[in-house]
Amino acid sequence: MKRKKILLVEDDSIIALMESELLQSGGYEVLVAHTGEKALEIFRSDPGIDLVLMDIDLGPGMDGGETARQMLAEREVPVVFISSHTEPEILAKTEAITSYGYIVKGSSETAIFASLNMAFRLYEAHLELIKKNVELKALADNLSETIKKLMETQRELLTREQKLKETTEHLEATLNSLPDLLFELDQEGTYLDLRAPNPELLVRPREELLGRRVNEVLPEDISEALLFALKEAAEKGISEINYSLDLPSGRHYFEATIARK
Repeated sequence: MKRKKILLVEDDSIIALMESELLQSGGYEVLVAHTGEKALEIFRSDPGIDLVLMDIDLGPGMDGGETARQMLAEREVPVVFISSHTEPEILAKTEAITSYGYIVKGSSETAIFASLNMAFRLYEAHLELIKKNVELKALADNLSETIKKLMETQRELLTREQKLKETTEHLEATLNSLPDLLFELDQEGTYLDLRAPNPELLVRPREELLGRRVNEVLPEDISEALLFALKEAAEKGISEINYSLDLPSGRHYFEATIARK
């Protein structure tokens, strides 16, 4: 298992040596920097650093707080501060930079390793939260795109529906303007639909014709001729028949053209 790498930033060489040996005894790989500037140089050159253990007071030059800010501005990394200061204002200052822990110098080995383990767990939880947020954003983006496509499809369907309605109305108007009778029959001669601008030319009212067969409402000779014409139209595409009917308004002569749908 790969050892975790810690960048230890401590200006006191003796303390840095002691802390480095302690961390190494705990199984960590340790890099040491005695100034903030050197810490930034090492940090930028080594993307494999897993945690920064940062002293607040680094002597002349950049302090630990500013060093941590610049590191965090460049990439995510858990920073744990270590210092002899316990004043509330110092603690508040470090918490404003990072929230992965604060170790008081002189703490026991157990407390130090527990603080580091906690920092690693907090960082892993932080990374998992970022991952979940990215996944949620991707889901939200996909959902937004899906909704957008659905709305576009809905608009297209409404446009097509409107065009279909206009076409249907135009067809209705065209059919209604025709002076001739228009019947729709199936192969057995059943009336499926009809249009009659002049209802007086119907052998029976519309409601009595729909659903009934021609041999139920027309004279036998006419119904037989009509059924033959239906059969011929089914085979050839078109057929014609002439016949006359005695209606209440008198005898009427009809020229029927039968076409296959």
